[in-house]
Amino acid sequence: MEKIDLTYLNSITDGNKEFITELIDIIKAQLPEFIEDFNNAYANKDNEALSKIAHKAKSTIAIMGLQSLTDLLNNLEQEAANNENTEAYESYIKEFEVSVKDGLQQLEAIFN
Repeated sequence: MEKIDLTYLNSITDGNKEFITELIDIIKAQLPEFIEDFNNAYANKDNEALSKIAHKAKSTIAIMGLQSLTDLLNNLEQEAANNENTEAYESYIKEFEVSVKDGLQQLEAIFN
């Protein structure tokens, strides 16, 4: 699994621990919502929604420094927007889900 890199988060917050904690709390709340939204959009074969969710999730994942997952979301966003490579969407979503759960565990370890 990719390791979280909070370098970017530290740079945009000037290392402000209180602000970082607030942002992490927001991220921790958003990630399960993204998983649910992805699964619902996929079940409904709503590629436009998949693309929009991937776009939204991408910035959150980028803040966590998870570059390979950011790249995966970029692929999903573009492919879903163009109705391309539809057979890969399910694996993208599963990889996102596994990576997010791992990322949440890493955040808990860092901030507890």
